[in-house]
Amino acid sequence: FVTVNKQKMHSQTGLLEQAKSLGEHSFPVFKEFESKIEPGSDSTASKSLRDFKFYDMQYFENDLYRFENWIQGEVTIGPLLMERKFVKSQHRYTRNPHYDEFQTYVSRIRRTDREPFATLCMVHGFGEHQNAHLEMALHHALNGFEVLMVDLYG
Repeated sequence: FVTVNKQKMHSQTGLLEQAKSLGEHSFPVFKEFESKIEPGSDSTASKSLRDFKFYDMQYFENDLYRFENWIQGEVTIGPLLMERKFVKSQHRYTRNPHYDEFQTYVSRIRRTDREPFATLCMVHGFGEHQNAHLEMALHHALNGFEVLMVDLYG
């Protein structure tokens, strides 16, 4: 049991070291699209949508998939801040008091260099978990969204 905890700590430490090596240069743009929004629009969302970019993340080549193993706490990945935590549920799922301590696993990813212009909540299907969508979440966060992911009970 102690060995497992040491491995988790080492894994988290290794991810922190990898995160330090990433910067804005780690996410080169390979395609940029301009929206059809009128140039005179003053909406923050409108301005951000004009600059939507597709990033050549090289998710596996740059070992970004390793951040799927980030369990809890904050880690900075280039210009992004990823926060993961367990939130105690206030909902009673069963009459058995043992299950009253149910925790919901929540992730939040956003840029650190500017305020998000919108929040996007990604919900997965049955039998999946939020890590299946981490690459897409990073991509949207790079474009200025605050991305929330929740692992639902069931």
